[in-house]
Amino acid sequence: MALNLRNEKKHAGQIIPPQNSFLDFPMAPPFEAGDDHQVQESTNADEDVNELIPGTNQECCYKEYAVAKAVPTSSEKGGFLQSFYVCCCCARRRIGDMFVLLETRDGRPLMVVGPCWPFCAFITVPLIIVVSALIGVFVLPKLTSKWAWATYLPILGITLIALFFVSCRDPGLLERVETLDDVEGGVDSGDRSRWIWNDQVGSFRPPGAVFCRECKVIIQGYDHVCPWTGTGIGRGNMLAFKFFVVSINILCYYSIGIVVFFAMTTIQETPF
Repeated sequence: MALNLRNEKKHAGQIIPPQNSFLDFPMAPPFEAGDDHQVQESTNADEDVNELIPGTNQECCYKEYAVAKAVPTSSEKGGFLQSFYVCCCCARRRIGDMFVLLETRDGRPLMVVGPCWPFCAFITVPLIIVVSALIGVFVLPKLTSKWAWATYLPILGITLIALFFVSCRDPGLLERVETLDDVEGGVDSGDRSRWIWNDQVGSFRPPGAVFCRECKVIIQGYDHVCPWTGTGIGRGNMLAFKFFVVSINILCYYSIGIVVFFAMTTIQETPF
């Protein structure tokens, strides 16, 4: 009896947890030796799935294009031009030696510039704008007829728009096709037996598609690289290139005609 009273006094000052407290819940089983490795793999897999488009919060799954197996970096190639590429385009995704400025969620480029984009941006565009501005300031205002203004400015605008579509449009980048069974997966298939293996990029290419050494990619309907537009010319921008060639020639000869007309008018009105 005394022993029971002593035990009751011993437990009188202790707090007995309620019946539904957290102590009644079963404890989680301890990690085993291989669990850490599995958790790490799961985390890495989630990171790969949730890859984001640079500058956005949207998940993406980039397409794999047929690019050269090894594209030399700026330090490997050297030169001021390659260093300039790195300074101005380091934040952009590269496809070979082409720089993506705007793309869809799946990685299809909407705006992409070629390897000669500095020539286009700092020589072609300023040359067109400066010459047109000089004519607009010193020649057109002195002409009595307003037909020159009404025709010159639209031609200038059309020329610049055509240049933009040539320089910033996808020239026809080809997705990587490692086996002929992948030909039916959305690329321009045609006759699979006519596809040729290209060892420079490790991909099959259809007839008419050629590997561009400057762009380091395979371009469908490849024609040439135009430094004046800064990019390769292929099936994707061929129509815009032809439109640009026609419009720039019209602008050039029209500018010469206006200057000659102004000079002849000035000579005739000058008394001798």
